[in-house]
Amino acid sequence: MAILIHENGIVEKVTPKSGKDFTVEELQSLVKGNFEVGKRFQKDENSEEFFVICNEDGLALAMPYNALGSEMALKVLVGPVVICNGVEFH
Repeated sequence: MAILIHENGIVEKVTPKSGKDFTVEELQSLVKGNFEVGKRFQKDENSEEFFVICNEDGLALAMPYNALGSEMALKVLVGPVVICNGVEFH
């Protein structure tokens, strides 16, 4: 399971259609266009890594600021943001 964080702060659970991995098309649909991936690790060495996926053209498209997504990724993000673990994204 992954989460989709909308620009307005609404969070919803999303799962790959295959039940295993997201396809490129699924991720493009979730972030409304081409995407870029950033990896972030928890400070705790026992924590699982996860990926932050957002629209790579979000700034050029003037997508709205995503406060919650930015807070979780520790960087400024715009548009919808998907956060998933390494199992769902290869």
